[in-house]
Amino acid sequence: MRYVCETLHYIWFVAFVWLYLYEEFDWKQEEIVDFHKYVVSPLFLVTLLLSFLSRHCHV
Repeated sequence: MRYVCETLHYIWFVAFVWLYLYEEFDWKQEEIVDFHKYVVSPLFLVTLLLSFLSRHCHV
């Protein structure tokens, strides 16, 4: 279970960094926009939700 939690937090961190870079540089390439919209945003929201729900990960 601990491995799963660490993986979720790693994914959340990567998604957060990607969102920051995306907002900071405001890239206009369509493939990057599509990747952000359909992959990174759902991953970010799901892992954020799971991080809040899985309090036992920190034990």
